[in-house]
Amino acid sequence: MDRMPLALSIAAALLPAAAGLAAPPTWTVNLSAPAAERWRGALSLIPHSWEDSWAQIFEAHNTSLYSHVNTEQWAQLAAAMRQNYPEQAEELTGIQADFAAGGHAVSFEYLVGWVYFHELAHSDLLRADARDDVRLY
Repeated sequence: MDRMPLALSIAAALLPAAAGLAAPPTWTVNLSAPAAERWRGALSLIPHSWEDSWAQIFEAHNTSLYSHVNTEQWAQLAAAMRQNYPEQAEELTGIQADFAAGGHAVSFEYLVGWVYFHELAHSDLLRADARDDVRLY
């Protein structure tokens, strides 16, 4: 009996899991639920710890972009989100509550910053000479 094909088959079957290529978790958003509850539980499906996921992502972007957003600008972003996208703002409050339930202080304003990430990344916030004059609305 030739054992090589069997060994290769077993290796091929185990490779995706060993390489971290397992299927990602899935989440179904219930659009009939109140906005603040639609994403409840989604964060708990992430198979990595805070330190191995969100902490690293947030730290990298805090250094490169979000450290340049001042208190007034965070407030402007939050106000714009609540005014222009009230339903999505409510969804973010639910996501914020899930972060808090996991013991992580992630503010509503910070989550709104992620909604506006691309706009912020291409604004004058990254120009040191213009940073304090940038009005976000």
